[in-house]
Amino acid sequence: MEKIDGISYPDTPIEILADPHLGPMFRAYLKKKGTEEKYIFLDAVAKKRDPKSQFKLFFEDGAKYPVNASSDALVAAKRLGKAKDWTSKEWKRVYDTAIADTDSMLGNEFQITFFTKDPAFKAHHVFMLEKQMYRKNYPGLMAELGVTDKKALANVAAMLKADKKSDGPRSAKAYVKKNKIKMKANEAIKKIKKAFKIS
Repeated sequence: MEKIDGISYPDTPIEILADPHLGPMFRAYLKKKGTEEKYIFLDAVAKKRDPKSQFKLFFEDGAKYPVNASSDALVAAKRLGKAKDWTSKEWKRVYDTAIADTDSMLGNEFQITFFTKDPAFKAHHVFMLEKQMYRKNYPGLMAELGVTDKKALANVAAMLKADKKSDGPRSAKAYVKKNKIKMKANEAIKKIKKAFKIS
């Protein structure tokens, strides 16, 4: 599992698509990037491999949702499709190759930017960090800051830990002002970071 700020996420695009929370976000991100045919293919073959119904959609010249696959696999698919041979054992290699190549292409071109730039993922990541922070005990920090809302403080800590994935410092300063904390914002931020071990 890939870790971001200590939170584990799926390693591959196929695993991301299978995740009930991240899958819809990743599909929306890929659609926005104009590459929805990739997840349409992966979703379809995750349910069923059916050369007869899927050949025109994914493998033939001018396919509606062309797949990423090495030329050998595509040549084999087109040869089998032209012969209307839907039961050949070669289809397993064709599908295995197309799935692996599509997964690799999405991983190389879109996975990192999804994890670093997609607004929906950023919001989800802060939510996951907040849950992590909320489980910790920090009564001393709450007393020092003079606050009682544990969830709000956990949210500020999550925003600070997410850093580049959120506007942590601005949110923390707004939190200090809203709660009328009797110390400078930067000092309060330092104390929050220290308590939650945020570097």
